[in-house]
Amino acid sequence: MRLYRFEQIRTLKICTRLPRMNYFIEELLRLFPRVEHLQMSSLKWRAQMIRLIDGFPHLSNASFTVKLPYKEDEQRWYFEPELSIRGTRRLTRGTFRCRFYRSTRTSRSCDVHIWIGKQPRRPCWAACCPPRRGYYCPVGVVAILV
Repeated sequence: MRLYRFEQIRTLKICTRLPRMNYFIEELLRLFPRVEHLQMSSLKWRAQMIRLIDGFPHLSNASFTVKLPYKEDEQRWYFEPELSIRGTRRLTRGTFRCRFYRSTRTSRSCDVHIWIGKQPRRPCWAACCPPRRGYYCPVGVVAILV
């Protein structure tokens, strides 16, 4: 497997819990260099999410499920979702959209959705539609980055 690269694959959906997740992430970056759409769950650290964003140069949208270490992070991320990905070298203000949802009321994990690149302007009501099934999102805490 060390010599293989799957350059034709553009979409990855990964649900796994591995003890050596950082190594696994580095292997994903090497094996799938042209990924544009990524969905990944069971990340333990925000740094892993940032590594995936910076490591896939063609990434245009991504969804992550990340374990929240502190209650304060969750409160801040609701109102400023871009804080969840602060530290990326690739994203600058105005080049992405980010949304944050808590997975369930009792869960210590959250979902972070990122759209990279120039985004078309949408009316505010379009961003305030009900979240997809399975997400908990209290009214009035959906942040919109323009």
